[in-house]
Order: sequence, then C-alpha cells, then structure tokens
Amino acid sequence: MHAEQYSSNVVEMKREQAPPVALRMADAEDFAEVKKLNLTALALDPSAFGAPSIDRNIWTDEEWKQFIQAGHIRIGVSPHGEFVAMAGAKRKEGDVWQLHSVYVDPVYRKDIDEKERRLAERLIAELIDLVRDEERATQIDLIVNQEKGTAVKLYERLGFAVTEELHAHPSADGRTYDKLA
Repeated sequence: MHAEQYSSNVVEMKREQAPPVALRMADAEDFAEVKKLNLTALALDPSAFGAPSIDRNIWTDEEWKQFIQAGHIRIGVSPHGEFVAMAGAKRKEGDVWQLHSVYVDPVYRKDIDEKERRLAERLIAELIDLVRDEERATQIDLIVNQEKGTAVKLYERLGFAVTEELHAHPSADGRTYDKLA
C-alpha cells in the first residue's frame, strides 16, 4: 500500500478534541521504553511486524538506539509517562519511504472514548507529515497482513491504496502470511 501526495487534511483534529496521549519523536535516550513497547507488541502478537523484527529480541542497547535514530520513530506517551503507541518511517530509496512498527497498546485501542481509538490515526498522520515536510518524501509505502482488517481499514482511511498482493510473505513469528503492499 502506498500514499502519494498525502494530505494533512485527511485527519483533522481540533486541539481541544485531541486525546491526552502526547505525541513526539523518540530519541536515543528513549531506547529502553521503545524496546519495551516493541517487545510487548511482539509478545502479544508475534506477527505484528515484518520478518526482520524477529531479531529485536536480541538487539543490544546500541542497536535499539540506532533503530530509533534511523527509523524516525514517533511515540505516544500517556499522561503517566508510559509509552503506549509508536510508528516508524524509514527511507527505502530516494524520496520513497516505508511506514513500519505501527503499534498501539490494546488498552488505548479499545478505550470507549472515540478520540482514543483515533490514536493510531493521529500518530501515523503526524509521522507522514513529518517525513513529507522534513525529508521531502513523495511516496510512503507499507506492508500489512491481510488478516489485520482493522489495520487495513485504518490505512485506507489515511489515503493508502493497495498496489500489490504479497503471497506467503514472511513475518516475525516465522510464519508466512498473505499481505498487502
């Protein structure tokens, strides 16, 4: 899936309506919390990320810091200081980027408050705006497991469109899944 000419008007949220989760870019000092969030995501759903993420279980602190610095990791921090959401973007080639490592803590996904359910949308939209504006990205790609219907719908709401079906694509849990690019 990819979004060309992403419009920041896709997700409009007035500041007074924004959920209490603060969004910001992660930095190298955040590596322990980003690591904890990543490994929690993989523990809850081993197919959450793509095949290379299986190595995250054995990464050194230095590798986590490099992952954050190279990955443009945007995080959601609760009012209590807990990291509850993340999304990353990395340069594939030229002005083409790839969205990766999208995860929202299940508590924040299932909150009865509609604004909280839009946390992933806010997180991804802000990250896309950042790489488009600061890195001059003209295209953002992603790969998503076809079985993740909620995620597919989220990406479609954000303007992504299916460009390819990937059959038997590897995942972090060592299995293969049909995915959408």
